[in-house]
Amino acid sequence: MSKKIVVFTSLLLWSACSLSAQKPILVIPTGHSTMFNSVSWSADGKYFLTAGGNLIKIWNTKGQELRTFRLEGREFGKIYLSPDGSQILGGFNYVGTETWILDATTGDEIFTLKGLQRQLRTAEYSPDSKIIATASEDGVIALWD
Repeated sequence: MSKKIVVFTSLLLWSACSLSAQKPILVIPTGHSTMFNSVSWSADGKYFLTAGGNLIKIWNTKGQELRTFRLEGREFGKIYLSPDGSQILGGFNYVGTETWILDATTGDEIFTLKGLQRQLRTAEYSPDSKIIATASEDGVIALWD
């Protein structure tokens, strides 16, 4: 009986050590001149976005930079990619209430969400990319068409 406990404990410890020894499958030098604040995956898992300062970068899963958007006068604390991949919601979650919807191909502003009273804390697109839910620091949840 005690041998079984020793074997089980040994296997359990070995498994825990193996899991904690995991290494990243890819490390990317981001090219952001400041720290970056947010990462967002495409719905199909083929690319992801990073945001920091006034830059948004789009990468493939091999770590190759596909596009960079530099938006002067903007600073992104959070970014969210629409499920259809056509839009990027970018917000500044530290100071101010600015939240923008950008074209994911060009980086051009489509429109600004107006009406947030406090900083954006989180957001999410509906599965069909037609509605955006936002939650701001004042505890308000808003749905945007």
